[in-house]
Amino acid sequence: MGRKRIEQFKEFSDFSIHAPSIRMLPERLCRKAHIVILNNAKENDQDDIYLGMHDIENGELISRLTLILNRQIHPILLNKFEIHRALDIGHGHAKETEGSDASVEIEDIDVDINNPDSLLQDIIAQAVKLSASDIHIETYRNTIDIRLRIDGVMHQIFSEISPQNISGVINRLKILAKLDIAERRVPQDGRFKILVESGDSKVAVDFRLNICPGPYGEDAVIRVLGSHTGMMAFSQLGMSDIEQTALFRILNNPEGMFFVTGPTGSGKTTTLYAALNTLNDGTRKIVTAEDPIEFDLPKITQKQVSPLLTYPLLARSFLRMDPDVMLIGEVRDHETADAITRAASTGHLALSTLHTTDSFSTVVRLRSLGLDNSLIANTLLGALAQPLLRRICTECKTEVQPTETERALFKGLLPQKIYTGKGCIHCHDTGYKGRIGVYEIFMVDHHIQDMLLDNAPTSQIRNHAHHQGYHSLLHDALSKVADGITSLEEVIRTLPYRYILELTEE
Repeated sequence: MGRKRIEQFKEFSDFSIHAPSIRMLPERLCRKAHIVILNNAKENDQDDIYLGMHDIENGELISRLTLILNRQIHPILLNKFEIHRALDIGHGHAKETEGSDASVEIEDIDVDINNPDSLLQDIIAQAVKLSASDIHIETYRNTIDIRLRIDGVMHQIFSEISPQNISGVINRLKILAKLDIAERRVPQDGRFKILVESGDSKVAVDFRLNICPGPYGEDAVIRVLGSHTGMMAFSQLGMSDIEQTALFRILNNPEGMFFVTGPTGSGKTTTLYAALNTLNDGTRKIVTAEDPIEFDLPKITQKQVSPLLTYPLLARSFLRMDPDVMLIGEVRDHETADAITRAASTGHLALSTLHTTDSFSTVVRLRSLGLDNSLIANTLLGALAQPLLRRICTECKTEVQPTETERALFKGLLPQKIYTGKGCIHCHDTGYKGRIGVYEIFMVDHHIQDMLLDNAPTSQIRNHAHHQGYHSLLHDALSKVADGITSLEEVIRTLPYRYILELTEE
């Protein structure tokens, strides 16, 4: 079949997009209120109007529009993405919302609801176009939800996938990832690669897949692994010169252990790959244990963790491979923590990740894993914390005044000017486009070594670092607010409230 523009939301098969009808209401009003007129409303007719709405319980808005249009209104629940996509088509902006260079023509895909390949192509096209990091296929009793994680936030999107065809889609994913299509009782993990259009050529993009059974069927989460993301320089990650200098000092140590910390999806692996890229000058033997191997790194020996090749087993095995640098994907238990510490104390530079709120909590986490204070003091070089904050869209950035809540929370730390994004077609009405890291680096000096040996609390260690001129996560976040890169509401959304209070009260 030939390509055609999809102008109908299939899950609401009685409703179509009709540009003249959409223009019966001002575009600015529709975008602000998240509404769109569906079907051919025939401006001079008296038939009822079907109105797509994000909030169908807004009786005041419905009454107001009833007076404006002088027609009876039937509200239809749609999500924001569907509404603004319809508005883009109706007002001729569809081509302006394509976003990134690695684009696939979403509206031009001819979707066959009986063809799993076609359905997957449609979802992946939308994910790549919107620069999503993850695709979530969620199975409920009577419906299937498709949601994309874009800049760290979940957004529901339109898809032809339904309870009638979901099994074919899941089976197709399993085949792509070389999983067992007959196994529906236990989770399965795999990966696959698809060619995606990028300008005039096609590039291979890797995807990581997790299938997990549930009460109404199998759910799938697909991680989009951008082909370029794995090997970035520190200068591309949003670090200051001071932070980069401190990192280089740590990485130039011949032995010891260094951790990158942060929540899931905060780019810890990307930062560690940047570290390996810096160290990989041909004079060092570098080995890694990863679960999974997200990117192939040239001239580096990479090992995939499995039930037979665990993190601690690989860490002990690496010691017999004469390495200079080893990367252990994550420290989760005492056995792994002990293995990496032993390696760091016997002439190796060991890199890994932890899930902690800030860099100083690394000490608490290592203690909770059962490591002796003397081992921590003698091997820990430092830690880098790095949550990600969304960037304000440069096309709709506007200056705003802080709220009373923000004034009370941040007290005298507020920048003179703060900004936010109003939402526009370039950022899909979110106000944000892309993400940037905020960083806090903790380096162990001889004073901190003594404090670790004495089992000092992290508050004392942080106070010492403060007098040495260290910059906290909050300091770095507020500096990026002052530069107009991100917003106060994003700082509050991302950094733990308890952590903000602790630092603002110091």
